[in-house]
Amino acid sequence: EKTVYRIYWTVKNSLHELTNMSVSTLLPPGVKWTGTSREVTAGSLDFDETGRKATWRLNRLPTSVPEITASFEVELTPGAEDI
Repeated sequence: EKTVYRIYWTVKNSLHELTNMSVSTLLPPGVKWTGTSREVTAGSLDFDETGRKATWRLNRLPTSVPEITASFEVELTPGAEDI
């Protein structure tokens, strides 16, 4: 049965200002980017269909902002080997 998961990314910052931040992941075969319920508190979250890569980018994160988050949904259909 199709299963939907929400992926959460959190960056906490208390020491130094961050610049040109980028967080990314490659989705494995069989995992689909749903394109729905995408949320970010700062920056942008994009998905490259061809490369199957999700990327969260932010130009600047000052120390006055202690935490930022991004989340997105993926779906997959588990097989018998996943039990």
